[in-house]
Amino acid sequence: MKNFFQIMLFLVFVFCIQLLLQNVVLAAHYVITETSTTANQTFENFNETAQSGGVFYIGTGGKMTITSATFKNNQASQYGGAIYNRCILTIEDGVMFSSNTSKDGGAIHNNSNGKITIRGERVIFDNNNSSDKGGAIANNGSMTIEVKNIVFSSNTASYNGGAIHNYGDDMLTVIGKNVEFKNNTAGVNGNGGAIYNGAGTINLVSARDMKFTGNKASGVSNAIYDNCGIINLYAGEGAQIVFNDRITSEDSYSVLNINQSTTTLNAIG
Repeated sequence: MKNFFQIMLFLVFVFCIQLLLQNVVLAAHYVITETSTTANQTFENFNETAQSGGVFYIGTGGKMTITSATFKNNQASQYGGAIYNRCILTIEDGVMFSSNTSKDGGAIHNNSNGKITIRGERVIFDNNNSSDKGGAIANNGSMTIEVKNIVFSSNTASYNGGAIHNYGDDMLTVIGKNVEFKNNTAGVNGNGGAIYNGAGTINLVSARDMKFTGNKASGVSNAIYDNCGIINLYAGEGAQIVFNDRITSEDSYSVLNINQSTTTLNAIG
């Protein structure tokens, strides 16, 4: 019997060491109300049933920087399967969001008071899901994505915005080199296979290639759906924005500007 307990204790010890070596973090969600950073971590299987933000809830006063991290199989009952942001969030270099789920913003939900910057290289949003809006991201504040090599793939929303839902009066700016939206889906009676813009402003800036391929809403090809908002498209010298899916709208107030706007944005090199 003594040997049995010794063996079990040894096995538990080995398991804990393996977790440490893999940098896997297992815990209840974190509430951030001050300056905080995390790097080279994997956040997996968090389940926040009472609040928003499966892994991180960034509240008033919170300033969070995340570098080289993986968020996988996390969920929240309300907003932000991985992250709910009410203040300032910076995501940079080598971050992946995979198979996270919530009601709005399968991976990330940005509150109306929130500001999010995603920058650097190699950021991936893959197979995230929302039961309502924004399969990967629901933006209700200010959000700037400035990344070389970013992919939104196979994200789904049961209603609007297979990859991104941008709420009314809010600004979403995507400045990128090698940006791809592919195989994202908005559900039956939904709009915006890749992006839904609800009376906000979306700036898409290509320094090389930005492509929309295989995105669908209600089973029909659809890259972007605009509802009384503004879409600005900028392609730098030698760059292109390729829509293999449609841009759609059902109102007379939507505005589409191609390589022109009242604001000048510089594409990254």
